[in-house]
Amino acid sequence: TEQVNQIPDTKAYIEQMTSAQIQSVQSPWMRFFIDYDPANDLSKIDIPVFALYGAKDLQVPAGQNVERLEQIFARAGKNNLTLLTFPDANHLFQRAETGNISEYPLLKKEFVTGFMDKISSWIKQQSSDK
Repeated sequence: TEQVNQIPDTKAYIEQMTSAQIQSVQSPWMRFFIDYDPANDLSKIDIPVFALYGAKDLQVPAGQNVERLEQIFARAGKNNLTLLTFPDANHLFQRAETGNISEYPLLKKEFVTGFMDKISSWIKQQSSDK
């Protein structure tokens, strides 16, 4: 209520904020972002791909995206995909309880255990395969 009391004209403020939100949704970038389907581009990738997910990521849900990515690569006949899901990780690969964005400021500013090790191992494997 204290913040609301600091707004001299709440009706004008609400209209201004609503207008700004509508403009951002109508922007060319947002239209591209909403309409873009990466499946076509992903199916053309010929280099090794390492996709990491957090099981508690609410922004990019692991279940939906892992399955979709596997389907895209399988349909394209590609076997250059490595997938890994960290059970306790959020979108930022932090150890999380809920994955909710409101939880972010409360979490330790560090990656889940094993995150960097998995990345470095995968990179080393790729360079030794050459």
